[in-house]
Parts: sequence; structure tokens; C-alpha cells
Amino acid sequence: MNRQYDFFGVMIHASIAVIAMALFAVTLFIFQKPFSEYRALGARNRELVERNKALVHERNEWDRYIQRLRTDERELIREARRLGYAREGEYLYYFPAE
Repeated sequence: MNRQYDFFGVMIHASIAVIAMALFAVTLFIFQKPFSEYRALGARNRELVERNKALVHERNEWDRYIQRLRTDERELIREARRLGYAREGEYLYYFPAE
């Protein structure tokens, strides 16, 4: 029996069509796991890119804060007071929190 089929305008034999479908199925089976891993890695990459953007923003905030401390004496004094430092001759009093 010499059957031929029209496959998108191309005449092919039935045995060639079966072999092509089998190869296609095997290829899908072989590359299924790597493709799902690839998609998972893509999602992880997007998460890391977003995290990196957030960290860059945070670092820029710290850089601006440090620059303010270097240039504005009042800001430096305010931060020193917040950290518990006193000027020479001053005394700090701490009250228990209620």
C-alpha cells in the first residue's frame, strides 16, 4: 500500500508522517523539563531584577543622607543627639519608657 497525504501542500508518505510525529513527540518529552526550568529561571531573574532596583534606590537614599550629614551641621547634630551623643559639659538624662 502506497498512501500519500497532503501535509500543508506537500505530499508525504504515511511512514514519513508517522516518523516525523514520533520525533516531534520525543523532542517535546526531552525538552519539557529544561523548558519549564527555563521559565522558572526567567521568573527568578525578574524577581532579582526588581530586588536589585529596590536596593539601588535604597543605596541612593543612604548616599543622599550621608551627603546631608557632611554638608548640613544641624542635620549632623540632630543625628548625634538621636544616637545619644552629648556635647562636652552636657548631661543626658534617660527616662524609662512607659
